[in-house]
Amino acid sequence: PTMSIGNVTLNSGVILTAQAFSSTNGNGQAGTLGNGHFILGTTGTFTVNTGASVNMDAKGYTQNLSYQGTNIGGAGKKLNCVAGGGGYGTSGGGNTLAGGTFGSSDFWTNLYLGSGGADTNGCYDSYTGGSGGGAIYISALNFSNAGTITAKGANSNAGSGSGGTIVINVSGNFSNSGTITTAGGTLGAVGGEGRVKLTYSTGSTGTVIGQQ
Repeated sequence: PTMSIGNVTLNSGVILTAQAFSSTNGNGQAGTLGNGHFILGTTGTFTVNTGASVNMDAKGYTQNLSYQGTNIGGAGKKLNCVAGGGGYGTSGGGNTLAGGTFGSSDFWTNLYLGSGGADTNGCYDSYTGGSGGGAIYISALNFSNAGTITAKGANSNAGSGSGGTIVINVSGNFSNSGTITTAGGTLGAVGGEGRVKLTYSTGSTGTVIGQQ
């Protein structure tokens, strides 16, 4: 969803999310806003209480679209039934089959999605690759998080997906006692971390996982 509203408070048990990336053309073009992106603008304070979350885990590129290398080199590759993990902020696992890094200079404007890991479909184990994390963009006057803001990559016993993008732009105070994470999947050939950009006037970042 894309909204512009006043104060927003998420209480325990509330999860905000958006549609996962989907496409039939297979080109995996990064930087195109659409599915896989959660964008919210507030004119007041955005508050995430304990037990609440903004969750775009595994809402990025899937292995079916990105393991062939269409995602700016970030996709995990597959060779002789061996899979690589997706890369983005950091490289994925899998040596020469790992997805590489991209987007360091413009991820906060292009809101890149996380890359998918490669699959081993048709092999002796036949695992589907993990999807990458989606993208989250939040703008607010003030920001307070005691819950979770997450765009992690999915686990896979083949190639796990990389984390996605989180951008939080606050003109006033920023407080994070919870977790902000773009971690990659941790099974098989692991996924790389995604990217995070936090902009604010006063406050502290707290626990943040992702390349900044």
